[in-house]
Amino acid sequence: MLKESIQVPGYEIISVVGEGRSSVVWAARTGPDAPPVALKWLRTDEVPDESFRRRAMEEARASSRLHHPGIVDLKDVGEIDGGLYYVMEFVDGCTLAELLARKGRLQPKHAMQIAEGIALALTYAWDRERLIHHDLCPGNIMLERDGTVRVADMGILPPGGVAYRARLSYAAPEQADGSASVDYRANIYSAGALLYEMMTGRKPFRELTGVEALDRQVPEQLPDPQELNREVTSGVGWLVEKSMIRDPANRYRTWAEWLADLQEVAKGGWPLSELPVSGQSLVLRSALRFPPPVNIVEPAPTAKKFLRSRKQAPAGKRVLVPKAPSATVSAPARSRAASELARSLSAFLVLGAITAVAYAGFWLHGRWKAGAFEQETPPAEPAVLPQPDIPEDSRKMSFDGTVRPPEPAPTPAVEPKPAGAEEVITWDHPIFVRGARSFNEAVALYQKYIQDRKDPALLKEIEKKCREAIRDFESCRNEAPPEVGMAEILTQAYRLLSDCRQMMLVPDVSSDGEATPPR
Repeated sequence: MLKESIQVPGYEIISVVGEGRSSVVWAARTGPDAPPVALKWLRTDEVPDESFRRRAMEEARASSRLHHPGIVDLKDVGEIDGGLYYVMEFVDGCTLAELLARKGRLQPKHAMQIAEGIALALTYAWDRERLIHHDLCPGNIMLERDGTVRVADMGILPPGGVAYRARLSYAAPEQADGSASVDYRANIYSAGALLYEMMTGRKPFRELTGVEALDRQVPEQLPDPQELNREVTSGVGWLVEKSMIRDPANRYRTWAEWLADLQEVAKGGWPLSELPVSGQSLVLRSALRFPPPVNIVEPAPTAKKFLRSRKQAPAGKRVLVPKAPSATVSAPARSRAASELARSLSAFLVLGAITAVAYAGFWLHGRWKAGAFEQETPPAEPAVLPQPDIPEDSRKMSFDGTVRPPEPAPTPAVEPKPAGAEEVITWDHPIFVRGARSFNEAVALYQKYIQDRKDPALLKEIEKKCREAIRDFESCRNEAPPEVGMAEILTQAYRLLSDCRQMMLVPDVSSDGEATPPR
């Protein structure tokens, strides 16, 4: 531990909350009945530069003037025991880093809600005091129990700059270079990196060393977020790519522009701002990324007006016409034009006939091959697709991650069906049979999980089986006969996948039915 404890006049140390390489955070209070505060001590005895201490105090005082629901209040700052201490508001909740460690990744809508809260707080800090966050990372994003997003450590300048910190994956390239002209666009880069991790569950540049992550001069780039999570839309991919452009001049011009694009992609749309040029960003663009639709605006038709005199012609639009008599088309020329038109029509008709014959030949060949395949393929075993018993209220999650216990199921009004009485759908298509097996296994695992909810590892296996079944069902959907009811089967599979993903996002529930509170 850096310091067992420190003695700050007017504050009583309660317990250690967290500790890092150059800092330690305690829970403290000003009196027996006073609410707790967070007291952070930051080592500066290894930084001989006096200008750093002066700048750190100036930024801390500016941060103390910020009062925003999305920013953790800074109440006091001072120097003691070879370091700086900061007294901040104590937040009852968990950090984004703890949530990601528990969940892996978040649903896109939740990730964009958190990103919006971060952006609103940083917009206020820049507009009010021209302050940026020097250490924007998941450990400094607090999530209260009611779902409020709070940005911590605002106005705290790390000693030695970015190179002194261990969290290098979220720093903008200009921060790593120690540029003196760092502004809000560095935080836009960090917000894009946070959104990337929340969507994909992958920390940016996690496999690189500290120096490589700092200078960003490696040939590797981050894969497209759509490749790591197919639930990510192309609009989100464009937003993240533009946020993480190397050159800050090519990123978003303002936080307002970034927020406008975020709100559009959150609704399933496309960014409103200009899209980035390929190769500028540290995020690659894969073939899964769809370009936004092109809106063609036709000009309004202009009314034609015949002018009787030259005086009525509009200014600047006058056309001078020679006085020579207008040329007329001779009869031989008209005859040649008619012959050329007839030849063109004849060639078009011949080409259409050839195309129709070729298409008919391909169709007959395909039908013959399909008949031969049906004769060679042995009949497959019937595929049994039970109606999965998935309770609607098995899990209900509020935005902050708290869980409401499931309501007791009503007593059935009729006798349950005996075993083996489920609906049997028979179709001997091999791909359909394979998908049905995967779906039946997913249903069985899900019903096993909801009995005690003690093995979260089953949820990942259920998700894998569901995706395999959906892939098979979609591949043979157009070939299925009407009596199979492929649309209803796919609806059940997607519903099971959605419920499984929802359970993976909520925290574990203890045996007495109460949600385990975040640390």
